[in-house]
Amino acid sequence: VQLIQARNGAAFAEADLARLIGADVGQPITPVTPVDQEIPSSASMAGLPLAQLIQRAPQQRAEYAELAHERASLEATGAAALASLRPSVLASAAVQPARPNQLFVPRSDDWKTSWSVGVNVSWQLFDGGKAHAEQAAASAQADAIGRRIEDFDAQVKLEIRQRLLDLDSGRAALAASAEEV
Repeated sequence: VQLIQARNGAAFAEADLARLIGADVGQPITPVTPVDQEIPSSASMAGLPLAQLIQRAPQQRAEYAELAHERASLEATGAAALASLRPSVLASAAVQPARPNQLFVPRSDDWKTSWSVGVNVSWQLFDGGKAHAEQAAASAQADAIGRRIEDFDAQVKLEIRQRLLDLDSGRAALAASAEEV
């Protein structure tokens, strides 16, 4: 019975591997690397302390970067909402060569250059609390993203710990299998 279960488990693992690599499910897969030979990158990673693995893990995940960018974007949106309460100054300058130039009287069919300079100052004194409400909404959303990042970090820590335990149990199973053979 155990032999049949082991063969079925091996067939299922082979079918799952075929699915993951994009091969036909019924196609036999022949490994070229011995099962007891560790992959160099995993061996070097397994040798690192747990704290260092946890520190490096978020940098390798695209989801973490996306959450961090979204949080920064919401914080910038909140800052921009409050910026609308400050005065704004707009300066402009223009040079206009024209033939005929309509700023010169009497009009003549000659090229004449005119220029203008302007300064516009505006300050919204009362907006009904709209800017503060927009800033509070963006800040609340950024805090929610921050909580998602904390949850993501906790999940990554758990996954790293689980994978290290899987690696240890796999090594122990290989050693036990070698002794049994």
